[in-house]
Amino acid sequence: DTFLAYRVSAWTRSRRKQLVAHPRYYLFDCGVTSALAHTLDERLNSEVRGRRFEQFFLGQLIAALHYRKLDWSVQFWRTNHGAEVDFLLTKGAAILAAIEVKSRDIVSRTDTSGLQAFRDEHPKVPCFVVGIGHRPRDLGDGVTLMDWRAFLKHIPSLARRKPRGPRE
Repeated sequence: DTFLAYRVSAWTRSRRKQLVAHPRYYLFDCGVTSALAHTLDERLNSEVRGRRFEQFFLGQLIAALHYRKLDWSVQFWRTNHGAEVDFLLTKGAAILAAIEVKSRDIVSRTDTSGLQAFRDEHPKVPCFVVGIGHRPRDLGDGVTLMDWRAFLKHIPSLARRKPRGPRE
């Protein structure tokens, strides 16, 4: 409620499982996270840069949803085998989109293993990889690569799609 941190719950089909799935927390500002981690003066390695970009994108995504007055939730998806998707846009039990966040310059199909596992269970849900400076292109198997700003502009078209239930 104070917007100091964002709570992102795990998506599951069962309410009971949601109670045992651990949520993720993201601080509202990447600079605060870097200060707490004592990395303000350091050049970020690729792993930390990726986590900071994911945190930044989540803040922008939540702001875009609030700005558009969309009653959607942001959740994440993870299997007990380790496959995961950074964010799901959901409305009730319906999944509107799956999003993987990548900060690297070159993104290929090998970076979409979590989305591919997700698509095995939810083949009709649109999947996206969002990054920095990428022109929209199809990565194959229903996964689209986009710049993060282009994705935020794409949100209204997701709102016009018919939501898919949890079994689709």
